[in-house]
Order: sequence, then structure tokens, then C-alpha cells
Amino acid sequence: MKYQIKYLYFSVIFFCFISMLLSQQSQVGEKAYPLSSKNLEGTSWYHLKYAISNDKPIFINFFADWCSPCIEELPLLSDFHSKNKNDIEMIIINVNNLSKKNSSSVVKQDPVLVKKILDNNNIIFTSLFDKHALIAKKYGVTTLPHSVLIKDGIIVWEERKKLTNSSINSLKRFVDND
Repeated sequence: MKYQIKYLYFSVIFFCFISMLLSQQSQVGEKAYPLSSKNLEGTSWYHLKYAISNDKPIFINFFADWCSPCIEELPLLSDFHSKNKNDIEMIIINVNNLSKKNSSSVVKQDPVLVKKILDNNNIIFTSLFDKHALIAKKYGVTTLPHSVLIKDGIIVWEERKKLTNSSINSLKRFVDND
């Protein structure tokens, strides 16, 4: 009987560990989810499928206004955009409701606060809301910040932590390698 309990115990732990690993699995090589979302102001819709068809690489950054590493990387994103705006389409998506602690309730999103944060960091590229974190989940986002690069409809680069100069240089090599 003790052997069976130990076996059951270790089996549960093993499956939990595998489950955790799979949830963190890279999306590189996967087809990009053709998202549609309202812009930050809520006045118009953005459709990724149209951006994919224009042959420019597409950079997507998932962030939340409560996430300090997300806010800290905004100057890097702004600088990268200003130097590469003709070569890449950039999108930033606010996902305040990614947190598991908020899974049963929806955190009220404040577009004015988000716009102020983005404006203070010179983020002038496309900004969207993912109210229920549905887009984030399709892209395998489990922690913030999270960034992906899409080329020809395929995710070719991914960063699951705060961007650094090193990760921006890596991203730049993918953008330049057309």
C-alpha cells in the first residue's frame, strides 16, 4: 500500500512538472494567431492578418500597466521603433487580466492611464487592449513582459522577460535578415 501511495504521489508531481514545462513552451516556429482587437482609445479595430500580408516583420509586446519590468522596457521599445519604423510594424498590447489571481474577475482597464504611460515613454506605434487576455493566451503568454516577432505569418523570435540591449540586438538581427 505504501508503494502505491508513493507511486501515485510521484506520478502527480511528475505530471504537474511536465504540465508546467509545456505551458512555458516556446511559440517560435508556430503560426501567428490572427488577432483582432480594439485600439487603445476603443475607437477602431486592428486586424493582424492585414499586417501579415504586407511583408514587414511584426513585433508584438504584451505588457500591463501594473508590471514594472514592462514599464522599464518601454524606452528600449521606443528607441528601437524610432530607428526601425520603416522596416518593422510594432504593436503593444495591454493585458492587465493575465494574472491568475484575477481569473474570476476582470480588472478594470484605464485607457487614460495606459495612454499616459505610453506617451511618457514616447510609444507612438499601435497600442491595443486585450481585455480578457485571450490574445495573450493564444500566444502562450504566461508572464509579463512577453514579446514576439512574426515574419511571413510565423513566430520567429520570442522573449519571455524584460527586454535588454542584448535582446534588442538579437531582435534587430532578425529584422535585418530579410
